[in-house]
Amino acid sequence: QQGTGGGGRQLRLYVDSRSSAGHAVITGKCPKDKAWVEERGCNSFLRRTFKAHNPQEALVKKIAELYNTILFNEEDKEELQMKIKSRDEDVESYNRELNRIQAEVFAG
Repeated sequence: QQGTGGGGRQLRLYVDSRSSAGHAVITGKCPKDKAWVEERGCNSFLRRTFKAHNPQEALVKKIAELYNTILFNEEDKEELQMKIKSRDEDVESYNRELNRIQAEVFAG
């Protein structure tokens, strides 16, 4: 299953429904992505969830956690963008002041 993720990027993780695990698993396109999935225990979570009495509740809870992470990351990104904009404005102000001082020095 191919597609694009956020920002028009190619998806690097996908669902493998032909897995020998007896249920769908998450896998990566390249070895680095596959290692990332393994290190984070994604498929261990799925294995435990599918064995649970109420797998839907566990999946919805995990989706909520992931959405929370996305929300926090978006807020952090916005805050950083505002700080960068403020610093850019400071740099522009310093450049104007420097240019004014240099003009006075060379004119005098």
